Amino acid sequence: MSLLSTVTFYVSLLLIGHAGFSSFEFHQLAKKINISDPQLPRDIKYESYLGLILFIISAFLAFTKLTYLPLRYDNQSTKQVLSQGQYLKETPFNKATNVDNMIGNDANGEVNFMTSFIDISAKRAQFKKSLSN
Repeated sequence: MSLLSTVTFYVSLLLIGHAGFSSFEFHQLAKKINISDPQLPRDIKYESYLGLILFIISAFLAFTKLTYLPLRYDNQSTKQVLSQGQYLKETPFNKATNVDNMIGNDANGEVNFMTSFIDISAKRAQFKKSLSN
């Protein structure tokens, strides 16, 4: 975790803990005063909301790039650590389906040939025509 995410994490824990303590103390005082329907003060609500927002932000700030050791390496060099940007490249759809394009296969066939998209009458006519040949 980076320093910024650690600091925001501990500040959020402090805010949430203080809001919880303040809420407990408010309800204890409300019991002694005999308030029938005590409403939590706004500052306690805002403090708990801010603590939750900071906690979520600190969780997102804690994400780092994944690093891995390569599976193969030559004996002369030491193992070089790979990060995400070095080996996970975006593959364009037309490059991923080169083999499908060469053999005339439809890359979107799973969707195009669903039974709800097929004209059954045309397929039956095509099948009868292929049987007669």
